[in-house]
Amino acid sequence: TLRCFSNGKRTFEFDPDHETLLSDYYIYPEPNGGYINSVVDLGNNSYIIGGSTGGTPRGWLSKISYYGGFWHDIWTRIYSGIGDVKINSVAAKDNTIFFAGRGFDGSTTDGLIGSIDGTTGASNWITSIGGGGYDELSGIALKRNDINNENEIIAVGATTSGALLN
Repeated sequence: TLRCFSNGKRTFEFDPDHETLLSDYYIYPEPNGGYINSVVDLGNNSYIIGGSTGGTPRGWLSKISYYGGFWHDIWTRIYSGIGDVKINSVAAKDNTIFFAGRGFDGSTTDGLIGSIDGTTGASNWITSIGGGGYDELSGIALKRNDINNENEIIAVGATTSGALLN
């Protein structure tokens, strides 16, 4: 079994049965560094990794795959606004990637949630959730509704405006 984990700037593939580091990949080579906040294993040695850059944070998502003895960057998407954007959590269902975080519009910080195509990285949709205070989404999960057989998104976070309570 292989596991992918982060030390804040690099992601590693580790074989716990043999306690060996198999490979590593530097995700976002920016002068101010960056952070890996979430990793999703897609199978077939492919991962979606989400985080933020250093300095004024810009959120980013990358799809990487390990084949031929090397890591390959399939695509990377950067999310920025007037202020900072941060990707805190990533989830995957079939070929759709969902993410949650925060975005600052110059006056307030709102929770940020979106969906992208797992093959191309193209945006399906992105929206903010918040009020006049500080709102941030820190986690995202997917659930199948047994009553109507629809997929549901569950997001958790923090709020000072009360906007994330519903």
